[in-house]
Amino acid sequence: MKDQLGRISAHVFERAGTDKLSRSEFINLLSYDLRWFKPEDSKSVLSGALKAGILKLDDERMLTPAFKMEDETTDDGYRPPRDLDLSQLDRPLIERLIETVAGPGMDKRGVVRNVNSIAEEYNLLFPAAALYYGIRSGRDMSRYYNEVHHFILHGER
Repeated sequence: MKDQLGRISAHVFERAGTDKLSRSEFINLLSYDLRWFKPEDSKSVLSGALKAGILKLDDERMLTPAFKMEDETTDDGYRPPRDLDLSQLDRPLIERLIETVAGPGMDKRGVVRNVNSIAEEYNLLFPAAALYYGIRSGRDMSRYYNEVHHFILHGER
């Protein structure tokens, strides 16, 4: 999902020919210029890209890429996959962390108890403790690093 959000975001900035966009410019490019998503879905893409740390807001509240544009170039014919699950973008961070840490066949309540114990023992916020527990359990938690970092600094959006 994060890879696709990066490609989508890069294509929007390439299309605009700039490295700064307002929220409405980003949404309008996705919805009306590229015609990839409905306006509400475009808002979800923007929200997901911000949560994932793909986009950031500068001091003037303008969107800027949090990646090197040359690393995420797309061809002119690029289109997001039709099966892109936008519903995943609006799920709360903690819910997605628990699901990733628990994995198939694990009891989510047990995971929450273990993460709460780690949070208490090491004086960590729940998302940081979930990352720690997930890594310790052998899960790939790298897709959450930027989002948890943002959560620690600013709280959940």
